[in-house]
Amino acid sequence: MKAASVLLVPLLLLSACGRDPAPTPASGQPAPAGTPAAEAVPADSNAAAPAAGKQGFDLQTLAVSDVPLGAFPYLQLPSGYQVRKVLEKRFDRLPFWTGDHLQWVQGKVWSADVHTPAKTDDFSLLELQANLDAVIAQAGGHLVTRSVVPPDAIKEIEQAPGQILVNYNAGLSGIFGETISTWVIRRADHDIWVYLGGSGFSGGLTIVESQPVAITASLLPADALKQALAQTGKVDIQVNFATDSAQILPASQPQIAQVTQLLAADPSLRLAINGHTDNSGSSAHNLQLSQQRAASVVAALVAAGIAAERLSAEGFGDSRPVADNSTAEGKAKNRRVELVRQ
Repeated sequence: MKAASVLLVPLLLLSACGRDPAPTPASGQPAPAGTPAAEAVPADSNAAAPAAGKQGFDLQTLAVSDVPLGAFPYLQLPSGYQVRKVLEKRFDRLPFWTGDHLQWVQGKVWSADVHTPAKTDDFSLLELQANLDAVIAQAGGHLVTRSVVPPDAIKEIEQAPGQILVNYNAGLSGIFGETISTWVIRRADHDIWVYLGGSGFSGGLTIVESQPVAITASLLPADALKQALAQTGKVDIQVNFATDSAQILPASQPQIAQVTQLLAADPSLRLAINGHTDNSGSSAHNLQLSQQRAASVVAALVAAGIAAERLSAEGFGDSRPVADNSTAEGKAKNRRVELVRQ
């Protein structure tokens, strides 16, 4: 994934408290001199209203931004605000409330507590919201929601592996019963998600740049697939999908081609395509996602010329793990597509 590297997005607008010190980036380093101030955001800007309407939030309906950005985590804090308890991870999976559901996003993470060191009572969550509304709109992003995360969504986060609310207690401040804000900046090859919550004394700011899991497994050619099916009656194939989606990533097309070759070479072969997930998220969601992914593989094979009656699709969600879901490696093994001889 290409890293944007042209312009550090300034977060300088609407500093209502009259603070004079130079603004601080989310990284905590001083901003470069001469950073231009943002202009006021018109009422019809991207950030003027939440993107989740009556039909619910759909990321695919939002416009893709090509506005030049700087280095991750992209955003600067308003003058007078600082960060502490910064947690950075090369790769993790975090939930973002969209107004009607949790969107689980995996990728690079920056998370921190935001405060005003001079005077505790000088902190203003409203000021932070206004600044983020402005600068994210300038970056071509969208306000997804400004609402309270409901108890059932909180429960889903609590039940997810990884102790998310413990490890990210600073950066997800305000998620329990307070009004939080979620923004997203869609890019051509990834998305940038931003969370802001807090109380009257400090705020929680979390930024995730989405990216797929790094794939280190190798392609299984048709002859290897045939051999495995002959020996055990089943084999895992290397098919990868967009985050929390049934969309097959382009890099998986060579594996689809090998399965197509296998089926074309043996007209009597019939296969069940079984989808499996790790245990992140709810079991009901995982079951639905695994079914959709299995169906996507069948659709890709049919599109390649294989008769639909030779294929079936079924999802098992997280009910049939082959490895320990408490580790990243185990989760990766459990997220799989399996061919089973019929």
